[in-house]
Amino acid sequence: MKVVGFYTQGTPYEGEIGEMVLSAAGFGLEAVAHALPHPGSWRKAALLLPQCISRERERSPKDVLLYLDADARIKHRPVLPEGDYDVGLYYLPNSPRSRFPNGEELCTGTCVWWPTPAANELLESWSLACSTPEAGSVFGLDQEILQGLVEQRPALKVWRMPPEWCWMDTISRLHYGNREPVIFHGQASRRYKQLVSAR
Repeated sequence: MKVVGFYTQGTPYEGEIGEMVLSAAGFGLEAVAHALPHPGSWRKAALLLPQCISRERERSPKDVLLYLDADARIKHRPVLPEGDYDVGLYYLPNSPRSRFPNGEELCTGTCVWWPTPAANELLESWSLACSTPEAGSVFGLDQEILQGLVEQRPALKVWRMPPEWCWMDTISRLHYGNREPVIFHGQASRRYKQLVSAR
């Protein structure tokens, strides 16, 4: 399993990604950080996520890729489940921000991509959808676009990862109580969103 993330150049996420890579190294995990030009706003930067994973998939066609946002920190060794999967995704239940009938919100801060044809096809479709001029006009963020694409693929083998793999401080505690996270997200967007959008 290889850890992959990205940061937009000239933004505070450059500092965040270094800490993420160090946290992976602490568990003997290889981590790769892709530097991408800042597109001018936080929302547009979020749409670069599938591009990051696609880059690493081209370089590492046989590896399982564990994508982590720049503000993620690995707290315990992540152990993949046994079984046959295409992707591993975390869904926040009963989210007031969800645009889907079931009330779930896909959170892409942590996601796992196995080297399967179905996963590669999904990744290609996600990358394309996030790069079109109209991206964000119906669903505003990368995760909303991905959630829609996954729902269109009932045969996709999805590992619904436990909340400990995408632990978001206050939000996760409100839903699940106190638990020991495997991967902790500092939700840096709360601190940097306005700053990054102003650049």
